[in-house]
Amino acid sequence: MQIILKLFITASLLAAGTLTAAAEGYYHPRKARSIDPSRLDVSVKWGGYPLAQNELYVDGNNLSGFFMEDIAIRRRKIADMYEDLDGPAKTLGTIQVAVSYKISNWFAVSGEAGSSFFWTGKYDSTTLRKKGTAYGAGLYILPSAKILYVNHPWWRLYSTAGVGLAYYAGFDKLSDSEKLRTIGQMTLIGVEFGRKFYWLTEVGSGSVYVGARIGVGYKF
Repeated sequence: MQIILKLFITASLLAAGTLTAAAEGYYHPRKARSIDPSRLDVSVKWGGYPLAQNELYVDGNNLSGFFMEDIAIRRRKIADMYEDLDGPAKTLGTIQVAVSYKISNWFAVSGEAGSSFFWTGKYDSTTLRKKGTAYGAGLYILPSAKILYVNHPWWRLYSTAGVGLAYYAGFDKLSDSEKLRTIGQMTLIGVEFGRKFYWLTEVGSGSVYVGARIGVGYKF
C-alpha cells in the first residue's frame, strides 16, 4: 500500500509540474521569451581601488595614496626620525574570476577568486634618496548572493553581497596573526549587457574594490 501511495504522489507531482509548465508557456509566451534562460556564467573583472589593502601600508610615518604624491615625513616619536620613509602606495587594482549559478529567475549564488598587487618606494629618512621597493599582495575568495531586478536575455540589473577570506602578505601594519582576514564586499548596482558574451559594470564598496569595476563574461 505504501509503495502504491508513493507512486501516486510521484505521478501527481510530475503531472502537476508538466501542466504548470505547459500553462505558463501557453498563457505567458511573451514573459517566457523576456527571461534569460541561462543558469551558469563565468566572468573576469577588474576593480578600481582596494582601499582596505592600501591602508595597510600606512604606519604613521608615511603617506600612502593611489596617485603620485610627494614623500611624506610624518613622525610620531623621536625614534621615528631614523626609520625609512615610504612613498605613495601604487596598485594595479584587483583582478577577479567569478562563477555564478542562477537558482531562480531572480536569485543566484556566485564565488570569486582574486588578487591585488601593491608596491611602494622606500626612502632614506635623512637624504630622502630611494633605497628600494616594498611589495604587498592580497589573495581572496568571496562567496556571495546575487539579487536580479531585471533578468532579460540581453541585459541584467542586479546587486550582490558577500563575505569571504583574504590572505595579505608584505604589508607594513600586518603581524603574522593578521595576514588571514575576513572580508566583505557589496555591489550596490551592477549591469550586464549581452546575450551569450557580455560586458558588465558594477558600483560598490568593500574590501575588494571601492568605486567601480568592469569586466567581461560568458553565459552557458
